[in-house]
Amino acid sequence: MQTKGFTVVELMLVLVVAAILLGVGVPAFRSLLSSNQLTTTSNALMASLNLARQEAVSRGLPVTVCPSSNGAACSGGTDWAVGWIVFVDNGGTPAAFDSGDTLVRVHGAIGGGASIAGDSVIRYTAWGALDSAY
Repeated sequence: MQTKGFTVVELMLVLVVAAILLGVGVPAFRSLLSSNQLTTTSNALMASLNLARQEAVSRGLPVTVCPSSNGAACSGGTDWAVGWIVFVDNGGTPAAFDSGDTLVRVHGAIGGGASIAGDSVIRYTAWGALDSAY
């Protein structure tokens, strides 16, 4: 009677090949995840900027996009990784979220160690142009 199975040498060879494949595959997978996080974050920010411009033109009022860590006020910093808000600047202090302003979109903090840095405020005029004063 003959038994069927694997020898210890065959099992060790399979384990070595699996370890090599994992050693090559895991860093490539991490790079893929990091790249996808960057793409997702940049697409979200671009969508918010496009929305701000569209809202400015359709409402005929300035619209501001600024970093916001709490979703209720501009943080005043240049770190966009904390999140951002889009609001219609109905009056009051320009480029600051006041009680009379209309909140259009809130985007929470981004994860994955990605960072975005830039101006503290991006403001569109009622004609859809960037407001160079900010």
